[in-house]
Amino acid sequence: MTDFLIPNQKLLITIVDKGLGSLVVEKSKAAGCKGGTILPGTGTRKEAGGFSLFGMAAEPEKDVIFSVIDADISEAVLQSITEGTKIDKPGRGIAFILNIENIAGLSHVLSQIPKNPADPHQDILDGNASESVTIKKAQPSPKKSSDMKASENFQLIVSIVDKGSCDKVVEASRKAGAEGGTIIYGRGTGIREKTKLFSMLIEPEKEVILTLIPKEKTKQVLHEIVEATELNQPGKGIAFVLDVESTAGICHQIS
Repeated sequence: MTDFLIPNQKLLITIVDKGLGSLVVEKSKAAGCKGGTILPGTGTRKEAGGFSLFGMAAEPEKDVIFSVIDADISEAVLQSITEGTKIDKPGRGIAFILNIENIAGLSHVLSQIPKNPADPHQDILDGNASESVTIKKAQPSPKKSSDMKASENFQLIVSIVDKGSCDKVVEASRKAGAEGGTIIYGRGTGIREKTKLFSMLIEPEKEVILTLIPKEKTKQVLHEIVEATELNQPGKGIAFVLDVESTAGICHQIS
């Protein structure tokens, strides 16, 4: 069945200082977004040593917000967040849009989407499509704000490694020219990732590092990450690259 699939959606990821996540959601809702998910994260800085707290190195806490939005309003939502949080100023945060091939779990949105008999996706939205229906890849919105840098210049490297290995990823990416990254936390459930504690199976903690990088540096950054963390060995982790469609808050990376 394909009645749960909704076409023409984008994923907006916004990374701001801790405490500003609710403001991001508020501004995105004002532009038509239905909501978002806020995750805790840790930021890294390019300068050696990062911040200092009582003489100890400390990294700033971040809010990482995931928002699924209709492609038709993606640029408006990004603009609303940019204006509301001032992330177009250095050090205020970043936001970027990724394409979503398919999505499920948004049944609550279906009733709010206007019917359009001429829309080839209408059968999907009505829940009448057959299993053989192919959902076309959403096309980027042709309208781009002059204040937001476009898609083709940046990519996102997502690295998933064991807890404690994020420093290797960050240092390797910096070595290859990246500005830094944002770390969020999770658990592994792979076949090679089960360990025992007092005879009980546990799932090891993981670190997920998001690195936004100019496209021309992606290959070298990914190579350095793989070499530093031995990702070519089983059970060491994974890393993958995603194309970015639109960005905000990266003026410091553009000369």
